[in-house]
Amino acid sequence: MAAVPELIGRERELARLAELAAAAKAGRGALLLLAGEAGAGKTALARSALAATGFRTLEAAATEMPGAPYRPIAGVLRAYRREGGMLLRDQPGLQADLACLLPELAPGQRPHGPPPTPDSVFEAVAAAFREMSAAGPLAVLFDDLHWSDEATLDLLRLLAEVAERSPIVLVGAYRSDAMTRAHPMRRLRTELRRAGSLQELVVEPLGPADTGRLLERVLAAPAAPDLVAAVHDRTEGLPFFVEELAAALKVAGGESRLPLPESVRDAILVRVNALPDEVRRALGVAAVVGQRFEPGLLAELQGGDAGLDRLADCGLVLEAGEGGWAFRHALVREAIYTDLSWSRRRALHRAVASHLEQVHAPAGTIAGHWLAAGERERGREALLRAADAARAAGAYRDAASALSRALDLWPPGTEAPGRLEALERLGDAAELFGDAVVAARAWAEAAEGLDATGQTRRQAAVQR
Repeated sequence: MAAVPELIGRERELARLAELAAAAKAGRGALLLLAGEAGAGKTALARSALAATGFRTLEAAATEMPGAPYRPIAGVLRAYRREGGMLLRDQPGLQADLACLLPELAPGQRPHGPPPTPDSVFEAVAAAFREMSAAGPLAVLFDDLHWSDEATLDLLRLLAEVAERSPIVLVGAYRSDAMTRAHPMRRLRTELRRAGSLQELVVEPLGPADTGRLLERVLAAPAAPDLVAAVHDRTEGLPFFVEELAAALKVAGGESRLPLPESVRDAILVRVNALPDEVRRALGVAAVVGQRFEPGLLAELQGGDAGLDRLADCGLVLEAGEGGWAFRHALVREAIYTDLSWSRRRALHRAVASHLEQVHAPAGTIAGHWLAAGERERGREALLRAADAARAAGAYRDAASALSRALDLWPPGTEAPGRLEALERLGDAAELFGDAVVAARAWAEAAEGLDATGQTRRQAAVQR
């Protein structure tokens, strides 16, 4: 896990996490949800607190583009394997179920028989987490859960029960300002509350004094009281915004220069616009790829490695393991991405989607890029493949979600065979995760379409 500087103004939060770690050492772990606005410092807080525990610490994150089901869980398991850990070597049955998350556990083998059930996937993952904590306490950070697939959130609810009887601290960080009314994180919180397992810590903005301390640390110089007041007023005490604004002031020629950038986006772009052209272009390509990216892919997309050797020195990206890089913060990527022209974004998304199809990347990720490129039909086809992959992994909610999105991409009233089949599959997936209302609605619409096209035998099967 990446090192972080000493935190400012987070004594209360660090104390809470230290209490959880102490309980985990005694075999009474927990899942803690870490909530806060974008830029509040959730990731830095979690990394600092977990590093201080002395536990084996692993980290993975959800990404803004949908990917394979259970992606954050799989990321943690892969991080453990990279450190030399073995997973369920003496339990081949459970290891076979775990292979739906980590195909590398069964290289070259095609799955036979029915897909694993959610229960069998959970048993395999639970056994893996118990095994990882057998040699000593374990701390895990699941970051950016506001982007998570639903299968991961379902597993986290169950892993909370495992942690409560194990030396395991799980931290799940998410952006509270990204919570829509129907966001699956709300369901996770509700289910944890019902089980008496909801532990949540809200990361609040910094006060004026701590904002001043952070400002002075970034500037490496004392800050005048009027500058501290202006920065706190502009940033509302969000640490990431304070840091970016201070960095922008340094780029602009001095810490006392005003006016201040109006937003965190403006502060980031002040820094970006001061970079050489080839570095700015590389950052733009990376922003389209996503929060995490590989230098080799950037070189292919932009037709060379111009600017790549200087990316690591610009202060906006960090090494992310396995030869990959990541933007320092999601807000950095968002600022650079939205500064690209509409036509440039679409062209790059099209190029990314084409490359990802060639390397057989997760269909959900491919779909996201095709749709961002304006390629509705190709996006729909990728979503249907994503639904197949989710169902094969026992992630029925995610299968239904992909099918629903694919259905939205057909023109209204279309009775194409593919659409009617997708409706049937949506009904089946919804039934498997227990949503009888969605299942009945999908089957009824499929039956109506089959009747209209004279497919009475299939209609009877759907109406069963």
